[in-house]
Amino acid sequence: MKTSLLFLLLTSFCFAAQDNAIVNFANGDKISGKAIALNLETLTLESDFLKGQGQFKLNQILNLQLPAKLETESTEKASHEAVLELTNGDSIKGQLVGLNEKEIHINTWYAGEMVFRRLNVESIKITRNSKVLYRGPAGMDGWNVTGSEESWILSNGEFISKKSGTVGREIDYT
Repeated sequence: MKTSLLFLLLTSFCFAAQDNAIVNFANGDKISGKAIALNLETLTLESDFLKGQGQFKLNQILNLQLPAKLETESTEKASHEAVLELTNGDSIKGQLVGLNEKEIHINTWYAGEMVFRRLNVESIKITRNSKVLYRGPAGMDGWNVTGSEESWILSNGEFISKKSGTVGREIDYT
């Protein structure tokens, strides 16, 4: 997420409030909450821990993790996915909503509509959206684990192998 935070800094935009954002500070501290706004100098975060909103200087933030939660209604209805490769090496996924000689407009699940200057975009790859067969994992339900019970654990939506074993599930492709 470091490059994404750098990109956010360079583009200086505000994004729709994101629940469960996690901020990791350079001193090792960590706080979670709702990311409210981001500009060139500060991040505004609302957290129960803060009893409201707090502003944090970006030079004190190591990285910002936004939730991997998709707005399934809007992304599944889209007929395509556009991937912008930026000249700084970052890539942005979303739906292409417009372009002209100077700008490219893309709609993202995490920041709404974003506008990029064409000179900052290396390439655009547009692919047709296909039906989502599986999204997850959200829990251990439905997964078959072989080996010891501790061979695979689920953490932050990812499987992590701790010992020898396999993990799998059946998916209906129809």
